Amino acid sequence: MLRLLFLSFLLTSCFQTDYKPFSKIQDDKIDESSGIIKSQKFENIFWTHNDSGDKARIFAIRKDGTFVKEVILENAENVDWEDIAFDNSGNIVIADIGNNRNARKDLTLYFLKEPDIFSTTGKKMTTEVSKKIQIVYPDQKEFPPLHKQKNFDCEAIFLAEGKLYFLSKNRGNRKTKLYRLPNFTDEVQILELLEEFETDSQVTAADYQNGELLVLCYEYLYLFRKEGEKFLTKNHEKVLVELDQCEAICFDGKEFLVTNEQRDIYLFKKDFLSKNESYLPKLPKTKIKSLDQKFSENFDFAKIKKFSLNPPKGEEVEFRVVKFANGLGINFRFDNNFWENAEKGFAYLMISSNGEKPVSLEEGQTVWQISKEDGKVFLKQIFTEVEPNIKPLVLTTKTTFKELSFLLKNSNLVGLSKTKKILLNVLFFAKEKETYWSVDSETYTYVNPFTWGECSFEN
Repeated sequence: MLRLLFLSFLLTSCFQTDYKPFSKIQDDKIDESSGIIKSQKFENIFWTHNDSGDKARIFAIRKDGTFVKEVILENAENVDWEDIAFDNSGNIVIADIGNNRNARKDLTLYFLKEPDIFSTTGKKMTTEVSKKIQIVYPDQKEFPPLHKQKNFDCEAIFLAEGKLYFLSKNRGNRKTKLYRLPNFTDEVQILELLEEFETDSQVTAADYQNGELLVLCYEYLYLFRKEGEKFLTKNHEKVLVELDQCEAICFDGKEFLVTNEQRDIYLFKKDFLSKNESYLPKLPKTKIKSLDQKFSENFDFAKIKKFSLNPPKGEEVEFRVVKFANGLGINFRFDNNFWENAEKGFAYLMISSNGEKPVSLEEGQTVWQISKEDGKVFLKQIFTEVEPNIKPLVLTTKTTFKELSFLLKNSNLVGLSKTKKILLNVLFFAKEKETYWSVDSETYTYVNPFTWGECSFEN
């Protein structure tokens, strides 16, 4: 049951960093911006839409986030809308192709004439879809795949030289596959598989302009330069981006926009990509006191990841993680109010690491429970047959918060000493809430051999 709980929270999101939003989408009806495209008719108008489960509607907004118009599609359905683009005739294409479980057989593209949003008064209008095309992956034979290589999800479409292209969101490995729609006429079409590329992260959006392809992933942003018929070339830039759960991107001349599901709009100049390099933080050598897992004063966790959980006021939690040569350093910092209201099992930590194999939720997974008993904190591994030898953890009390730090050694994590990547998920349970709030899942990529500093023990 707990494993299914974590599987349902596979929402790998972008990290939060010092990038400042340019603006914010002002209408709260747009609560999960999952695609964005610049209007071909109107200056400073962009089309966006929500993710799965919303009404069949798109929204016209401006770059500053102001709301212009809601357009309802009378003959469409939002099963799992993931991206938006134009076709070769200037029609808007909405991609209802989200396929998390790889079981859908109704992947649909909706086509509609770009609405004339200034022809009517008010903030709402209706229109009709003029065409629907159902798409099929040529390499998918099972629904879902029995071998658990779920590589038939897609959140990124783009138009290039009059053709519509798709970049897959592979869940079984860290690659993406490029497909092409054969034409715009048939009601059912088998996509053409063209290329593959290892992105090290799942693709969530794309846009194309004048020979350059922007590809947004949960952790990275790529700018590919087309060479002949090939899009995913070695001639590309790659930048680590940390913008919460970002799932939409589009060109705007020499700039490009990124939106996230928190309604932020980020604006970058295109040369941002060439001036930055992909990076991983490094740590100095540090020491940890031994088996009681108390960290010495000279130990400092890198702020590799600070999650924004949006919990009730007074119950904020910070979570940080560091990879050492001999294990994984974990650090929680939470307000005293959270500790007072915490249930017995107040947090769960899920880690997947498969050594030299691709990381997935299906293999190499361990789940840990952090519990509160008689004012002390305990860590218990609950999703493997191996019970590790971990003593009660030490909880440090500060004036307004408590801090919990511990080391999960390589021997307690499947394949960690050999892997370049881990998949991590944390759940927190708040006492006064019927449900829980989560930091979602993150995949961390490391340099091999590890260069994040060493973690040695004092006697």
